[in-house]
Amino acid sequence: MVWEVVWTVKNNKYKMKSEFKKLDRDVLLEWTYDPTNIILEPYKVLKNSKDLINSYMSSDSSITNNTQDYQLFSIDSSMNKYAKIDTNKYNFLSVNQYVSPVPVRHDKLKIYFPTNYIFGEYQGIYLRLYTYNYRNNKFFEISNFFFDATDSTTSGLLKTYVSPLLYEDRTWNKYIELNIPSVYTVALQRQDGYSEPGSLNYYLTDGDGLSQTAPIFIDFRFITKISQIGATKNYLTTQKNTLQVPQIPQLEALGLYIQESKNGDYFEINATYNNSFEEFVSFIDNSLRIGKFYYLEFIITIFEENIKGKSLTYRVENDFTEIIEYRPIIKYSTTKSIIDVEMKLINRSDGNIVFRKGAYGMTPDQLSKYLINRKKINIRNAFKPKIYSKNQFSKYHIDQLGKSPSPENSIEVPVPGLLPLSNYKKAPFIFYTISCYSNQALNKVSRNKIENYHYIGGLKIGIKPFDNIYKFILAYRYANDKQLEPLDLTNCDELKLVFKTKDSTVEFSQYFSNETVARLGMCQFRVSENKFQELKNIYKSGNIIFYIVTTNYGITNVIYTGLYTILDTAISLGGGNLSDLISAAGAGNLGSGNLGSGNNGDGVNDGLEPNIISPPKEQEIAIVTRKKVPISKNSKSLTNKKSGLSSVNTNKKKTK
Repeated sequence: MVWEVVWTVKNNKYKMKSEFKKLDRDVLLEWTYDPTNIILEPYKVLKNSKDLINSYMSSDSSITNNTQDYQLFSIDSSMNKYAKIDTNKYNFLSVNQYVSPVPVRHDKLKIYFPTNYIFGEYQGIYLRLYTYNYRNNKFFEISNFFFDATDSTTSGLLKTYVSPLLYEDRTWNKYIELNIPSVYTVALQRQDGYSEPGSLNYYLTDGDGLSQTAPIFIDFRFITKISQIGATKNYLTTQKNTLQVPQIPQLEALGLYIQESKNGDYFEINATYNNSFEEFVSFIDNSLRIGKFYYLEFIITIFEENIKGKSLTYRVENDFTEIIEYRPIIKYSTTKSIIDVEMKLINRSDGNIVFRKGAYGMTPDQLSKYLINRKKINIRNAFKPKIYSKNQFSKYHIDQLGKSPSPENSIEVPVPGLLPLSNYKKAPFIFYTISCYSNQALNKVSRNKIENYHYIGGLKIGIKPFDNIYKFILAYRYANDKQLEPLDLTNCDELKLVFKTKDSTVEFSQYFSNETVARLGMCQFRVSENKFQELKNIYKSGNIIFYIVTTNYGITNVIYTGLYTILDTAISLGGGNLSDLISAAGAGNLGSGNLGSGNNGDGVNDGLEPNIISPPKEQEIAIVTRKKVPISKNSKSLTNKKSGLSSVNTNKKKTK
């Protein structure tokens, strides 16, 4: 079975698909394909020189539970005997640790157990997950997870589900969660027909790569006996039960459409294929020709203020061009209501069911059209104007009829609020300006944390001729230099790092990791190696400014600007001030802007007006007196030398 959950918030669509498999009568597996589950962390590769098998393991500090402490390897396959991984005891095992250059998408696994389930005669469970290599002739393992029900230290793995899952008329409320790398995503890490060097796809398979067509195989076993000799534990298991899941969900293109009709006060609900209703009808027709017979079932439920209403079931068996027309009846709520739809595509032949689930949230202005009692307009006492016709026709404005003023229709146009680079806070009227901090910056580091946040143009970064990952923290810096307020980037769509000239533009989208927290003003960008030469050409043209911008509703707003240099020569590594950047880039005179201002630890005081030099704290007085000096050849040369003129006295003895 495949389950798809779709949430629609404004115009952003988030999809998460799950597939259910019965591993045993009392064990249910939910395999979730989540495109937002992206993890950046180190990982390990276990190499077994005895069985010639490579296995993936997460780092010891990982939260995926796919770590070395929860994995087994086979000692004797004929006896179904396994042991924990220990390179000190077993010399044919070796573990190598690597760092992934990019975040890797992970699939989620949940192993469910029924309510009040106890393992009884068994001591735990063991799962082996593996797939083929690129040539489909060798296996590589992506997990060897086990759960020891007798070990109190691992009891935290088994959690209780808050809302029990109902599946095949049974409730499942205990589960173990496991995260593994998405085989589909890892298999795509290829370049020029080979696995990409330095990637997980390269190190796990010794350069061969994972298959892009083979499914993921699952070997499930119960642990029947645990024997311990000294500090070594051995695990005996039952015979394996093998299942498989696809790398990507089945019927990926199947979708669910819910929208308020343009022809009346009701909702239209139908299935789609590749986001098209017509293609879904063609898909059904093509399935009939190859002997696959489907029918649709829609279960529609209305929720008012989180109170579940009555569910209605619609079934489509013959005419698949039919669109469900549903009119909700709102009884209690006046603020918010949700239409929840569960669609099932059922195969008559084998009973396989593909789920799609969606929800539509109605706004308060929509609710008034679907209330249980409609409001009637009383026209009994309405004013009825009298209209007279003249022999000579003259234009008469219809909006002048009646006694009440003409109504006004207001139209809301979504316009994003641009981020102010500087502003005043209402109280106590403190001036603040957007500033930025980066641990990859070339600026001097101050012990005062606030001084490491630089105003517009004050932050300087260096670009190396390889992959660069820059992490920026944006915040409002107040004029009193005692307070920082993080800049919330949650509503900033299409956040980009931009380098541009009048002829070309180079953009880099966000690079997401577990360190990217938008509400705290954190953003990351990866400047890839293949763009280095293009950035170097922009730098040589004199454009040494980078921009952090956001684009909302087609309007691009600059959040921060700074300076950059190219770190590929000995000269560029020797300095980081503004004059070095300008001279190295051949930019010439950049004007009198404040790009070089900002308290970056070099002794320059920021202030609100960086172009004005503050007077010194200690006042000094210069006294100038006049004295007549007889003009001679020597004195003239000396006078010219002091005044900076071009004449030079060659008589050194007379000068002394």
